[in-house]
Amino acid sequence: MEGTVTGMLIRLSRSIVVACAVFALAFAAHANPILIYNTGVDAAGLPVANGTIGDLHYVLTSVPGGTSELIAITSVGGFPIPPWVGDDSISTWIRPNNSLVTDPEGMYDFRTTFNMTGLDLASAVLLGRWATDNPGIDILINGVSTGIGDPGEFVAWSNTFTIGGGFVAGVNTLDFIVQNGSGSVGNPTGLRVEISGSANAIPEPVSFVLLGAGLGALGMLRRRKA
Repeated sequence: MEGTVTGMLIRLSRSIVVACAVFALAFAAHANPILIYNTGVDAAGLPVANGTIGDLHYVLTSVPGGTSELIAITSVGGFPIPPWVGDDSISTWIRPNNSLVTDPEGMYDFRTTFNMTGLDLASAVLLGRWATDNPGIDILINGVSTGIGDPGEFVAWSNTFTIGGGFVAGVNTLDFIVQNGSGSVGNPTGLRVEISGSANAIPEPVSFVLLGAGLGALGMLRRRKA
């Protein structure tokens, strides 16, 4: 009788070990979205109205002159759309809230942040596209250059970009560096970004605790049987 019970307990422990292992692996391999936003959208990710002041997800951390306050631009307001690439359902242009016809010449740093807490850094990837006026000089991940540029052909989107490294635990920064060219009239600067990302979840510690407990129970039963 004791042998039967012991055998049943061993089989049960094996089942627990297998179940915990499957759970841990499945949890670790599950890709979660990285919460990062397009330009010119509200908390729900929907485009804001033309002329909306500020952006919930982007800030201007550096400007060559004028204001660092942002404003959303859509085709409802006319110039600069067109010639800037027109509206869609998931983003709008953002630009400094200066005179509509011109912005100071120089570099503009548009920054957004996202949080990697609970996500596996090695599996993280960001995918996106951007349009700029004038050239997009670089995209920085946590202050480090990715070497990704945009020719500033604001009449259309640039090629898509991929960022697969440079992530840190917790809050991360992504900077889009845009250079505005010279010109006294009809020379606004702006940025349009559409971006998404994903990363595997870090397994909860409880899954490994259960796995260890199952392995420990299985070992004890085997020693008892011997």
